[in-house]
Amino acid sequence: MFTKSIRRWPVVALALFASVAASADWRQLAADVSSPDEAARIRARQLLPREGVAPLPSLIPLLAQENQPIRLAARNVIADILNGAAAPGHEADQLFAANQMMTCLAPDKPRVQVELGLRLLPIIVPEGFDVGPIAALLTNAELREKARACLEEIGTDNACTALLNAVSVADPAFAAALIDAAGKLQSERSIDPLMALLSHANAGVRAAAATALSWTGDPGLVPAFKTIAAESTPETQFKSYDALLRLTDAIVLKGGNWNLAMDLYRDVLATGPTYIIRATAMMGLGRYGDASVVDSIVAGIPADDPAMADTAVQALSSLQGREAIKAVMEVYPGLGQPIRVGLLNGWGQRRELATLDLVKEELNSATPEIRAAALHALAAMQSMQAFAALVDVARNGNDEEKAFALASVRGMAGSLGSAGNAQAAGLAYMQLYDLATDDDLRRICVQGLERYPVPQAYDLVKGLLENAALKDAAVPAYVAVAGAVAAEDKEKAKEAFDLVRSMDISPELLVQLAQRLQGAGVPADLANLLGVVKRWHLIGPFDWKTDADWDTAFVGEPNVDLAATFKAGDATLAWKPTVTEDALGLVNLAGLIAQRDRCFGYAYAEIDVPEDTAAQVRIGSDDGNKVWVNGEKVWENRVDRGAALDQDKADIRLVKGRNRILVKISQGAGGWNFMLRLALPTGAGVTFTQPE
Repeated sequence: MFTKSIRRWPVVALALFASVAASADWRQLAADVSSPDEAARIRARQLLPREGVAPLPSLIPLLAQENQPIRLAARNVIADILNGAAAPGHEADQLFAANQMMTCLAPDKPRVQVELGLRLLPIIVPEGFDVGPIAALLTNAELREKARACLEEIGTDNACTALLNAVSVADPAFAAALIDAAGKLQSERSIDPLMALLSHANAGVRAAAATALSWTGDPGLVPAFKTIAAESTPETQFKSYDALLRLTDAIVLKGGNWNLAMDLYRDVLATGPTYIIRATAMMGLGRYGDASVVDSIVAGIPADDPAMADTAVQALSSLQGREAIKAVMEVYPGLGQPIRVGLLNGWGQRRELATLDLVKEELNSATPEIRAAALHALAAMQSMQAFAALVDVARNGNDEEKAFALASVRGMAGSLGSAGNAQAAGLAYMQLYDLATDDDLRRICVQGLERYPVPQAYDLVKGLLENAALKDAAVPAYVAVAGAVAAEDKEKAKEAFDLVRSMDISPELLVQLAQRLQGAGVPADLANLLGVVKRWHLIGPFDWKTDADWDTAFVGEPNVDLAATFKAGDATLAWKPTVTEDALGLVNLAGLIAQRDRCFGYAYAEIDVPEDTAAQVRIGSDDGNKVWVNGEKVWENRVDRGAALDQDKADIRLVKGRNRILVKISQGAGGWNFMLRLALPTGAGVTFTQPE
C-alpha cells in the first residue's frame, strides 16, 4: 500500500542517550527487584524511577521471570521510568527507552515478555519512531490482537501506516479490526488507503473502511457510502448505515453542505432497514434541522410504532428557533396522542412560552391525558402568563386537577419570589389566598405577602387584622404592605401608621414600619414611638492623630458648653444645631460637619422625661462611638463599620426632667454618621420631648 518509515539508531548513538550513574547504587537497586526479600523489592520499586533510563537494560529481562511478584515489580518500575522519560524535555531518554523496550519483541523472547512489552510500549514510542517490530506481530495468530491494540494506543502516523499495511494479508474479520483501529486515529495519511478499501470484495471490510473515513465529512464520499449501505449484508448492515449517518453528521459540522446532509437524513429515514437506523436519521434531523424538516420527521412516524413515536417527540423537541417551534405547532393537531403528550411535556420542561396559547387550549381537551400534560406543562413554565390559567383550573377543574393546580400555584408563588420577581410573587400569593380553603394555606399566603408585599394587597391584609386565627401573621404583613403602598398612596400610608400605632405590636415591627414609611409624611410621629433622638448640636472635625485621641477631651467632655468655641488646627469650631428628618434618626456627619478621614465629631442632645426611667441607649454608628449620659460614660466601642439601628446597647437610668446625652463619633474613611434612640429594656421607645 505505502512504504513504512523505518529509522535505525546506531548502537553507539544509543549509548550516548543512557547516562551511567556516578555511583553503583542503582545497580544494587536493579538487582533488588529480583530479590526474594519483599522489603528490598519495595525499596527498589520506590527508588529506581529516580535513576532515569539507565537501569532499563537490567530490568527488561525480568519481564520474562516466571516468578510473578518479581515480574510485576519489574513491570511497575519500568512503567514509572518510561513515564518519566516520555515527559517533555527528555527526548534523548525517550528514544533510548523506546529502543530498549523494542527488544522485548525479539523472536527469541518468551511470550510473557512480548505481551508485557506490547502493554508498555505505548507509554514511550514517539512520533516518527519505527514500529516495525510491532507490525511484524500482526501476522502472528496468537499475538496479533495485542499488537493491533498496541499500535492503536501508540497512535502515531507510523502506527496508522502499519495497521493499514497489514490489511492486505489479514483475514476479513481481522482486516476490519485493523481498519477500525486506524480509523480511530483519524490520520490524514490514512485517507487514501482507506478510500481504496471502500471497493474491497468483502462487505465487512467495506463497512469498516467507511466507518474509518466518516470523520472526514467529505461530501465526495457520499455515493460510495450509499452503495456500501445498499449492498450491505445482514451482518454488516448496521455498521454500513451507521457509517453513512456518521459521515452525514460530520458534513453538517464541517459546514457548507447542510442541504445535502438533510437530504441524506431524509433518505435514510424513509428507506432505512431497521428501527434503530431510521431513528438515528430522525434524530439527526432534529439535532441539525430547522422548520423545513418538520414534515419529514412527521412523515417518518409509523402509525403502529410506539418506539418511533418516542423518537419523533425527541426529534421535534430538539429543533431550535421560533420558526421551527411554530412549524411543530402547525402539525401538532394531526399528531397522535402519545406524541402530543410528549411535546406538551417537553415544551413545559423547556419553558417554551411561544407554545403557551396552544398549551392553554389543550386544558379544554376531551382527552384526560392531554389535559393532564397541558396542566403539568403550564406549571413547569413558571410564567405569570401561565399562572392565570392555573388559577382558572384551580377554580373550575375536576378534583384531581384542582389539587394539582393549587399546589402548582403555591409552588410558583414561592419560585417567583426566590427568582427575585417580588412583584409577581406578591400578586401570586394574593391569587392563592383567594383559592385557599383552609387557614393553614391562608397563613402561608399572608406570610408570603409579608416577604413580597405589593400595594394591591393592602385591603386584603388590613381586613385580616380582625381575623383572630390569622392576626399574628397579618400584623407583620400589614406593616410590610403599608411600606409598599406608601410610595404611591400617602393617605393609606398615614392610615396604616395610625392603625399600627393604636395596636400593641413589637418594637421590631415599629422599626420595620419606620424603615418602610421613610418619606411617606409620617416619620416624625413614628420616631417618637421608637424613642429616636432627632434634635442635636454638632461640632467637629477634630484630627485623629493617634489612638490616644479617643481619650482626648476636644470639647471638655463630659461637660458641654454650647456657647464655647474650640481650636482645631487653624479653624475655630462652634456648636451648630440640626434636626434629622430620617425616620430612624440617621445623622449624616459627613454632610453636616465635613467629608474627612481620620477625625472625630461630637453630637449633643437634651431630652425631658416625665419620671425616672430605667432605659437603654441604643446606637448605631459609622465608625466607632463613645457615649455619656448626664456626664457619666456609659458606652464605648472603637470599631470600623457601617451604621445600622441598635448595633450597641447600654443600660442607663434617665432622671425626671432634663437629661444630657453626648456622643463622640470616630471617622476612619468613607461614610460618617450615627443614629441613636432611647428604649425601654423591651425595645419599645422611651417617651420624651426635646427642647427647641
